[in-house]
Amino acid sequence: DVKIFLTADAKDRAQRRYLELLERGQQADLEQILADVVERDRQDMERAIAPLKQAEDAIRVDTSDIDFDQSFALLKHTILEHI
Repeated sequence: DVKIFLTADAKDRAQRRYLELLERGQQADLEQILADVVERDRQDMERAIAPLKQAEDAIRVDTSDIDFDQSFALLKHTILEHI
């Protein structure tokens, strides 16, 4: 009943991935992760079949600058507000 387009700034997503890798004990390069995220986004948006874009009837939810619990609360609030 509620269609959501979940997004976050590339820098925030790279930082989250960087911290996730460090928590696993893996080496990580934040700048390389950011470059990878930006390139993957570009590829996803420019692909010929089913390019990544927000549907007209989707609600954009941006989780930049907030943590997991805040993101969950924002999503829950958004869904409840639209049902």
